Amino acid sequence: MHQNDSMDPAGLIAQAKEGLRADRRRLLLNMSDLFITGEERLSEHERNLMLDIIGKLVQQVETDVATALADQLSRMASAPRDLVVRLAHEGVDIARPLILQSPVLRDIDLIELVRHRSQEHRLSVAMRAGLSEQVTQALVDHGDDDVIETLLRNPDSKLSAAAIEYLVEESRRVDRFQEPLLRRQDLPKRLAYRMFWWVSAVLRRHILAQFTISEADLDDAIEQTVAIMAAEPVPEHNSARVLIDHLADNGQLTGRSLIGLLRGGRLTAFVIALARRAACDPATTRRIFFSSGTEAFAAICKAADIDRNDFATLFLLRREPAARGRALPAAHLQQILEFYDQIAPSQARTALKYWMRDREYLETIIEIEQAEPVAPPASGKALPK
Repeated sequence: MHQNDSMDPAGLIAQAKEGLRADRRRLLLNMSDLFITGEERLSEHERNLMLDIIGKLVQQVETDVATALADQLSRMASAPRDLVVRLAHEGVDIARPLILQSPVLRDIDLIELVRHRSQEHRLSVAMRAGLSEQVTQALVDHGDDDVIETLLRNPDSKLSAAAIEYLVEESRRVDRFQEPLLRRQDLPKRLAYRMFWWVSAVLRRHILAQFTISEADLDDAIEQTVAIMAAEPVPEHNSARVLIDHLADNGQLTGRSLIGLLRGGRLTAFVIALARRAACDPATTRRIFFSSGTEAFAAICKAADIDRNDFATLFLLRREPAARGRALPAAHLQQILEFYDQIAPSQARTALKYWMRDREYLETIIEIEQAEPVAPPASGKALPK
């Protein structure tokens, strides 16, 4: 900036009122200098008047001049707050550097920008580092899908538990929220496993690979599972349970026996047998079996310690009713088996743990999906960077 020792508030204000076009650039810089460095010399009336004039000059000078001023102010911790706030409400080319990094702006200032300024201002706020829950909530309330996706991709933003839960639900409708949500460190595991039921095959595999849990928690989950299974009210399944108890007591509850049950059309017995081997409740097992996609079925088979070849046979038998005679390309089967090889038993048990704890929600999802045929998974690819 250009400091002029001879300038005084009254003279600069008079000069501004004269509207000398050739001097507007210099006048803006001089007034800004005085506003920043001469705070003690300015009366409240003079500050308000000069602030108003600076705002008008910013609109009349070349954009690069005003942008350079805003950029300089954005790096000044001592910049006058009222001047910074005024410039942050200007066009986004001027406001952007201030919104992105000015330490002078407070939460209340950012929230005002979100509520009352343009889409471009909201996008700039969404990219700012260190956003508080109050500011991110304003962005969720007032932003469109572009703003919210930008916010989700900002790793330095804090989202409340309620906001994350809301955005997880929204991700059923807005696919573009899914991948950035699953990359966030603050996404609870239970919500990641809830999202499993509507994300792509690639993201389902990411969930199974990345959202792991400690062995202590897994032991706790197994204990809870036993209690759930014991309390499951399924008297109509008594004959199937008797058969599965007999197979288990005689060490015959194997992958081959599961294949025989499914091939013979004994679906109830198959579900109970798979649930027993996977330490999962029959209701969740049934919903997984009838869900679309392959990843959940692969997870429960891995938790049940099903041999790779037996899993391939079970997968093909499960697929048959929906396939309507269409052959499965060999490449698809290879992808499925490669995925099965990659799943660790502990990861599979993690998935079952959360699905069992979220049974009512899972039931709703499966009811929506039951009208759709069970189909082979989409071709896999790496999670987008």
